[in-house]
Amino acid sequence: MNIGKIRKVEIWITSPTTSEDGWSKVKSFLFLRITNSEGVEGWGEAFVLPYRERGVAELILSLASTLNEFESLNPYLFSEKVIEICDNHYGLDFSAASSAIEMSLWDIIGKINEKSLSSLLSDCSKDVIQVYVNTWSDRMPNDSELTHRINYLISEGYKSIKIYPLQNRSPKEGHECIEKIEQNSIQNIDLMLDLAVPKNPNHSLELLEFIKKNNTNIYWIEEPYDGCDITNLANYKAKSDFPIVTGEKQCGVAHFKEVLSRKSADILNPDIAGVGSIVQLIEIADLSDEVGVKVSPHCWDSMAIAASAMMHFCASIKNSEKAEIYPDYIAASKNYCDPGFNIVNGESKLKKLPGLGVSINQNYLSTKSFYYNELQLN
Repeated sequence: MNIGKIRKVEIWITSPTTSEDGWSKVKSFLFLRITNSEGVEGWGEAFVLPYRERGVAELILSLASTLNEFESLNPYLFSEKVIEICDNHYGLDFSAASSAIEMSLWDIIGKINEKSLSSLLSDCSKDVIQVYVNTWSDRMPNDSELTHRINYLISEGYKSIKIYPLQNRSPKEGHECIEKIEQNSIQNIDLMLDLAVPKNPNHSLELLEFIKKNNTNIYWIEEPYDGCDITNLANYKAKSDFPIVTGEKQCGVAHFKEVLSRKSADILNPDIAGVGSIVQLIEIADLSDEVGVKVSPHCWDSMAIAASAMMHFCASIKNSEKAEIYPDYIAASKNYCDPGFNIVNGESKLKKLPGLGVSINQNYLSTKSFYYNELQLN
């Protein structure tokens, strides 16, 4: 599983834009391409938050400068090296940087061995992955607009949909919104609630009481508290009849071990491009499977590189839950990327091409980026 010497590291940060239908903003994405001495290219992506993109880019360049210290470079050795470098003092931006590099190494290995990432990770990987669609909108849609959006997504074939009932709503109004959706949807769906860590922590409990009292059919409740607030998450889970999801802003295996030991979640959702590495995510999935917890990777990233890695990961593990899709980001990503999967009738079908299976239009990407940098290695 040797990648050989790395000769070039390139980073693009795309310009933010608005979705074609105006539903939401499309944030900046950070893409990475690593080229080895044989000319084999590997693509990766880092989870980035607004105002931090260039900081993550600098972290990537610093970490990449160590790549040729390895005699036999592969994702496992790199993941070990990253743990040494950070001295177990993880931060999301650092872990996002290491995730991007490690993802690109997997892409190179797959191309060298002519195997898809899912085939590298498992001898019995799936070809079809269940997905859910995220309805996040910066416009803060009212109940009618949200219901209309959901019915549109249902007409597009999606069967599992996530909403934000406390976005610009009180707990009572959030519950009323849920009821309207259930009453006015054109068919039954798996409805997920993302509470997005409300500023008033009592709102999570208040909404829970509303939906328990009225026997609302909810697939899961996500982020009733911050992922680091393990005690409150455990207490909330004990009171809930619905699966609890956490982990999108956390990184490193140690945090998730604590969540599992405290029985604070039913489903973990570390970000595929922010957790630190796919190697660490595999360990998290194995530990979760031992105690009956599922893994549904978060993917507030492009629907190009990171989403392709997410699909391959979900296809390779036993305890995968639905994978996350942003339809607005799919449309934006198609301008410069042919991803490693197709969405058909609300399911993701892997193409099983080597590595991540992505094809990038570099010329288009370069004209639409607001940042580009490269590192040449001897």
